[in-house]
Amino acid sequence: MWYVPGKKLAADAFPTHIRKMLQNPALSWRLEKKADNSGWTLYQMENGQKGRSFDLYAKK
Repeated sequence: MWYVPGKKLAADAFPTHIRKMLQNPALSWRLEKKADNSGWTLYQMENGQKGRSFDLYAKK
């Protein structure tokens, strides 16, 4: 499972292409809950700044 402060996410919570990127130790990530509680935004961190973003939503 992935750990997010206050919440546990199953490993299958991420699409396969994102899971593959998360496995790369050279990359840094930040996961933030959306303000409207509709899901999460995963940011790839670049030099301490938010870079590419991926919107994540619960499966329905």
